[in-house]
Amino acid sequence: MPDLDISNLVVVEGTRNAELQDGVGHETGTVLPGQQGVSTVVGKSFTFGAPSRETP
Repeated sequence: MPDLDISNLVVVEGTRNAELQDGVGHETGTVLPGQQGVSTVVGKSFTFGAPSRETP
């Protein structure tokens, strides 16, 4: 996600707690990160190892 200056973030498909345990989740139905259009990603900032804690 170059616009956010993020290059080493694990992004998994899905936004349920089970998926978010492995990384930031890409919301099904939106374009993939890096593609043209609006991409939605969801992450936990305090649980499951806080994968999105440092995300702007």
